[in-house]
Amino acid sequence: MFSLYKQGIFMEYNKDNLTNRLEKIKNLYYKMDEILDGLPDSIPSKVRKKIKDTIVGDKELRELMEGLETYRAPRFIMVGRTGVGKSSLINAICNKYLAEVSDVEIGTKQIQRFEYKDEGRTILEVLDTRGIGESTLSTEENNNSAELILLNEITNFNPDAILFLIRCKSRDRINEDIETLKLIRSKYNKRNGNDLPIIVVLNQADEMEPSQFKKPEDYTDRKNQNIEKAIEQVKTIFYDNKINANNFIAVSSLIDWGISEEELKNMTPSEKDLLEIEFDGRYNIDKLINILENNLNLDARIGLLLAARLLQVVERLAKRMTHIFAGLAAAIAVTPIPIADIYILSVLQGILVVFIAALSGRDINLKSGMEFIFSLGGIGIGGFAFRTIAQQASKLFNVIVPGAGSVISAAVASTGTVIIGNSATTYYLKDKRTKKQSNNIYTHLKGLHPLRHKPFS
Repeated sequence: MFSLYKQGIFMEYNKDNLTNRLEKIKNLYYKMDEILDGLPDSIPSKVRKKIKDTIVGDKELRELMEGLETYRAPRFIMVGRTGVGKSSLINAICNKYLAEVSDVEIGTKQIQRFEYKDEGRTILEVLDTRGIGESTLSTEENNNSAELILLNEITNFNPDAILFLIRCKSRDRINEDIETLKLIRSKYNKRNGNDLPIIVVLNQADEMEPSQFKKPEDYTDRKNQNIEKAIEQVKTIFYDNKINANNFIAVSSLIDWGISEEELKNMTPSEKDLLEIEFDGRYNIDKLINILENNLNLDARIGLLLAARLLQVVERLAKRMTHIFAGLAAAIAVTPIPIADIYILSVLQGILVVFIAALSGRDINLKSGMEFIFSLGGIGIGGFAFRTIAQQASKLFNVIVPGAGSVISAAVASTGTVIIGNSATTYYLKDKRTKKQSNNIYTHLKGLHPLRHKPFS
């Protein structure tokens, strides 16, 4: 069961086991050849080849699957002082309470490396450099030593981006922190020959005046204006210091879990998994995830999305598969295979349902997938009969207006497949009954007109 938090954008599965689930998805995709080879002999070889080539050859789907195969935890360098809300920001991004479960010793107290884990899986890695800006190095020798340690650690860490964190309301000593930022970037770029993205995050935007308004939807015009002014001031400071940043964004990581911080620290990982948000004051976190996603390579991007937006990842896969199968359905519907094309379409749609069910972690076979199609609310056998009559009758229009019947037939097959794919997504991924949606299929199909609708491709 998943929960939908108050802002309507933070969705999360109560996952059985993410690793197992991803394995099911990948196995199904990589066995697609085998599954399609096992289709009934009554399906013509040309149709069988078209189905296989279209699914296995789809570039976007292949890239998504390869991303699931090679994804890794994104790695961020954090630059910012104590109290800017590093841990709360990570919790807000990942939509759950994650402690710094692994403090990796690296030989200096000025730099700390943390791993954030979920179900034993590392989902974020952070190199925290706050000690560099907060310490005072008395000699040039110590300074050179610290720089060398910093450079070596950054190189070994191989970061994806720098998150420069400051408090939205207070920008004390920001120039000193920018010097640290410039040091990190210049040393890294000199050794590695490439630029690290810098994302400037003004955290704790909820503290801006009037500070009594903590829910983003309650922010007043004055509060929003104050937030925008803070962003502009920081942009000016960066400009004056002659350093460019990829993005500037103000966020709030405010989450109340309903218990004290001390109690949170003493909880076991399994107990933390059961925590639910009592008050959600997050602001612009979704936009921050978008910014991070756009600045990461594919492997790290998939890792970020699995940590922060699992539901969106699987829904994207479901949507892509539905698109592919709808195009196949349209192509099959116009082929000259009398009644047999209805059987082929049903098998095709059954495979689509099997794939979407796998995205939710469920194991179902083709028979169960086809049973799902027939169990959709008011469709059942009546819907199947209507589809058969509609498609076959539409082909007769070709005698009167060449091509018109094929357009109708393709539109019926394509639209029906889209609705089945969407219904399966709603049922398996969102755990919602689809009776109301499926009862509307008659409306969708009967509304098709050859002059207004074209085949889905």
